[in-house]
Amino acid sequence: MTSTPRILPGKPANSAGVNDRRLTEAILLQRRTFDRVRWREILHDIQRHLAEQVYYLYGFSGREAARRGRLTRGTLRGNRSRPRETPMTFAPEHDVPIPYMQRTRDYYQALGFAPYRWAHYAEVPFTALSRPLAQARVALITTAAPYQPGVGDQGPGAKYNAAAKFYKVYSDSTEAVPDLRISHVGYDRAHTTAEDSRTWFPLACLQAAVKAGRIGALTPRFHGAPTNRS
Repeated sequence: MTSTPRILPGKPANSAGVNDRRLTEAILLQRRTFDRVRWREILHDIQRHLAEQVYYLYGFSGREAARRGRLTRGTLRGNRSRPRETPMTFAPEHDVPIPYMQRTRDYYQALGFAPYRWAHYAEVPFTALSRPLAQARVALITTAAPYQPGVGDQGPGAKYNAAAKFYKVYSDSTEAVPDLRISHVGYDRAHTTAEDSRTWFPLACLQAAVKAGRIGALTPRFHGAPTNRS
């Protein structure tokens, strides 16, 4: 878990501009809680919320800081006072990253599966394009689901809807943009409306790129891959 000043609104260290009312209230409540058990419960709630929202916090570059320090010293030549140093302090014991990999292993083992193992290779093959993109044919693979009447709200901003999942690979024409939805996908619904389908199914953008000559062609069909696990 990141240091709380970095995610509190109005704090100089909040470089990402996080302004989450629920998160702020939880942090302030934790600071006022002296019962150790309750304190840890609130901490875990904060960690889960951070994991769901996936806030990106910008860090500081040591190289850039050193460069700026040299520039500052260069502009203050003649000032005999030594530059002030910011003391380094250890973070609290509870201020550690969320061990999501171990949690995933524990979760699958509790379900009766063998210890989960991530794909890890010593070398990752990379194949460069053998021709310019303007001469290549592009295939589109998506996890978006075809609209299914009768399984609940699937519109933009709909709550997570597992009933809208699909369980087999499907294929459809790239001639026209079909009616696909993403209510079955976990994404940041607090800050994203999903109203513009081009942001998660860019078929129309690819069609325009073909007309503009940026890519050679599209494959006749696109393919949908299920998002189911285990």
